[in-house]
Amino acid sequence: MPDAPDKDLLARLLLERVYEDALFALDPEGRIAAWGEGAARMTGYPEAEALGRPLTLLSPDEDARALRLAAEHGRFAEEAEWARRDGVRFRVSAAFSELRDGDRRVGFGVVARDLTERRQAERALQQRTGLVRLLQLAAVAANEAETVEDALRTTLDEVCAYTGWPVGHAWLPSPTGELVSTGIWHLDDPERFRVFRDVSGAVRFAPGTGLPGEVAAAGQPVWVEDLEGDPHFVRGRAADVRVRAAFAFPVLIGREVAGVLEFFHDTPAAPDPALLEAMTHIGVQLGRVVERTRAREELSRSEAKFAGIISISSDAIVSVDEEQRITLFNRGAEQVFGYAAEEVLGRPLDLLVPERFRGEHRGQVRAFGESGVPSRRMGERGRISGRRRNGEVFPADASISRLDVGGRRIYTAVLRDVSDRVRGEEALAARSEELERSNRELEQFAYVASHDLQEPLRMVASYTQLLARRYRDRLDADAEEFIGFAVDGVTRMQALINDLLAYSRVGTRGGAFAPVDTEAVLARVLASLGPAMEDAGAEVTHDPLPTVVGDAGQLGQLLQNLVANAIKFRGEAPPRVHVSAERGEGEWVFTVRDNGIGIDPAYADRIFVIFQRLHTRSEYPGTGIGLAICKKIVERHGGRIGFEPAPGGGTVFRFTIPDRESEGE
Repeated sequence: MPDAPDKDLLARLLLERVYEDALFALDPEGRIAAWGEGAARMTGYPEAEALGRPLTLLSPDEDARALRLAAEHGRFAEEAEWARRDGVRFRVSAAFSELRDGDRRVGFGVVARDLTERRQAERALQQRTGLVRLLQLAAVAANEAETVEDALRTTLDEVCAYTGWPVGHAWLPSPTGELVSTGIWHLDDPERFRVFRDVSGAVRFAPGTGLPGEVAAAGQPVWVEDLEGDPHFVRGRAADVRVRAAFAFPVLIGREVAGVLEFFHDTPAAPDPALLEAMTHIGVQLGRVVERTRAREELSRSEAKFAGIISISSDAIVSVDEEQRITLFNRGAEQVFGYAAEEVLGRPLDLLVPERFRGEHRGQVRAFGESGVPSRRMGERGRISGRRRNGEVFPADASISRLDVGGRRIYTAVLRDVSDRVRGEEALAARSEELERSNRELEQFAYVASHDLQEPLRMVASYTQLLARRYRDRLDADAEEFIGFAVDGVTRMQALINDLLAYSRVGTRGGAFAPVDTEAVLARVLASLGPAMEDAGAEVTHDPLPTVVGDAGQLGQLLQNLVANAIKFRGEAPPRVHVSAERGEGEWVFTVRDNGIGIDPAYADRIFVIFQRLHTRSEYPGTGIGLAICKKIVERHGGRIGFEPAPGGGTVFRFTIPDRESEGE
């Protein structure tokens, strides 16, 4: 059997090795008789200083109450405030137990635990709980506030209630960007802080100036431990402001500072990082209120603007519900349909639709509602019709949109009466048809006239030339000159008739369109112009030319007329002509550039008119119909033609031919 433990040894080890709690013993008179290492560590008193000292060494307020209660009950426990050797007070949980040896009291045993860390944890928990509650209240205020002012007022009250600070105030930016007082305050004592309130209401702060401006510039909370003597606190220069400590935080929308809240205490206060962090979150919550209010105001302005547009619009705007009953009928609709709004609201839309179209129209609206398309143009398969109050049916253009509002579906149609436009289109179509018929008749007449005039002219020319040959020796010089004039006139008349015949044939005798290699066409043109080019010393070059869809014969005539003109209307230098083409948007752009005498842009309209000449026949022969034929050929192919002066002299003609091969890909 093991030896019995040495109780004295155990007691000594208990005193020496327990560090977390203070263990010590008192004699019956309350003087320290045994002192453990834990007691020395907790209080700062070494054993030599503690032994023999009364309990008041640790508990200055102790009046022997704890020892008396321990003697009466055998044990007593309490929380008390003790003092360390350095004078710092701290809270302990102390248990006093009476120590007896049989019937004799030999002293008291004391076990004490330092509550400092627990109290700090409790205070931290209490602070966190309070901050959480404050954040919850701020979130509720942000969600429920009808206005920014309501949210600011609630936040000021709650923050002051939590912190115990007596003053809270809100700033909002003006249109110029300066912060101005909102007039929204929390004041525990309005009269005491009246001067400070008046001073704050009279100043403005630009970003970077004063406490609000500093917060606005930084976009972060700011804490000032003591405002006295702070050069940035300009409001402190006024007498009797009665504030010393301050903190402020921004109202944030993203990075935008939409306001500043500030709080003041009448004594200096050390910064509280946890509080400032909570204020940052509250600032974001308030920013959402400001953002929501802005959106609501913008929506209100948009609705007012939209209502105004609807009211004054000359177009008919009609809304119907899912049962196709009219819910909106604007002033334009009243003018178009002839009904007053009160006559149609709540009635079926069929009232405004011609009877023969009603069934089809109802089905189309239902089909549109079931589609995923939010809006479309009505009448895509043909023009729609409306019915006026007097029964008149009229043509209209319209679009329809769908909107779900509060669980209900609304259809809105914007409709325009196009009666005048339709009448104009019909009249224009009739005139176009008449003009086309007239042009066909004119072209036919020109062809017939030109053809039928050939025979008489040939007869006149033949007999005049026969007269000249037979009576050459019998006529004097004047008669021979007159005969020459007659022959020349007949020759020019034949040339005019031939050109007029060619002009009329562009529209009436053109060939079918087919792919045409324009480079091969140009080669044939240059071969036919070979003698003229040789006489003039002309040089014609070209880039690679495309294949287009057109009339090969007419395209050849077009290129021949332009190149021949470039050779004919030359200056002193030998003619140099270059033909090129480049692809444009849906078309080929051909260019014929020369170094000739050029054309004044003032004659841009005149040179493409039939029989219009810019020079006399003695200067440059011809009938003045070549460019008119070019224009007609280009227009038959669906293109355009024009010219511009060439840099350094000469002329650049450009014409377009649609890129039909590209369109067909």
